[in-house]
Amino acid sequence: MAQFEINFLPDHSDETLCDEVRRVAELVGKPVLTTNDFSKYAKVSVKTLRKRFGDWQGILRAAGIEHLYSGQPITDHMQAIILNVYPTTRFWMQ
Repeated sequence: MAQFEINFLPDHSDETLCDEVRRVAELVGKPVLTTNDFSKYAKVSVKTLRKRFGDWQGILRAAGIEHLYSGQPITDHMQAIILNVYPTTRFWMQ
């Protein structure tokens, strides 16, 4: 008989969210953790994490695994340029 596994988190405390990020990072086992890889195995959405911790780098930093970040950090200057060219992205960058 198949075993039932809960596919959501019991709560959304900072500690629980960071534990989930670390759990998925260990499960993926790659030198970098991308949002695509995270989304395949996570019990919480990247959108939820972004609301709490900001960008992907901030999420990994909060979980103590910033070394798994593969992208270039978005500087304030870069963010200003993006918002100037694509003003509708403001909600995404918050």
